[in-house]
Amino acid sequence: MKRSKQSRKGSTQPLKIVMISQDSMSRSEFARTLAKTKNETENLGGISLNGYSIVGDGTTANVGGVLTGWNELKSGTPGYPLYEGRTGFPGSRILDGWPWIMKQFKEAGFVTAGHLGDSSAILPFAMRLKGLKTSPFDHDISPYFYHRENKKHCNVGLHRSQVVLKFVNQFLKAYNDLPLFYYSHSATLSHAEW
Repeated sequence: MKRSKQSRKGSTQPLKIVMISQDSMSRSEFARTLAKTKNETENLGGISLNGYSIVGDGTTANVGGVLTGWNELKSGTPGYPLYEGRTGFPGSRILDGWPWIMKQFKEAGFVTAGHLGDSSAILPFAMRLKGLKTSPFDHDISPYFYHRENKKHCNVGLHRSQVVLKFVNQFLKAYNDLPLFYYSHSATLSHAEW
């Protein structure tokens, strides 16, 4: 955050936050296998979450930790901010009421966009959790991916990862004069079955 504040000092442009996570890929692996992407991200002023460590086992725990600030395995514990959302647990319900960071950004006047997974087969919040009924984003690209799943991974001649990058670029241009928050979680590039 220190670097972010310094780069904003004196700026008249609204704050734009773009977070892109890739399933099953460590920061070290990202630096090795996607070196050009890493360098371009840094050239654009991107900040790596150095010091971020895993919250729990698997995607759900870690993405959930980033997006809510809490550990989903403790959901349902009396006094804990996350109500029970795990499948098979008494009183479990859909996750729309969890304290998603996207909702906090909306309340602060940001326009939000993104997706929580690019494949319905491996969604981080719909495997062992009840999932969401309503998108936490103002603009959610997920329905596009799910509709196109019978077309494999080709979307108008583009891989899903390219569709995500086009979407974020269009989002940034469309709302250039407003504060923005974008979050993307993709799995199709890094999961073994893809």
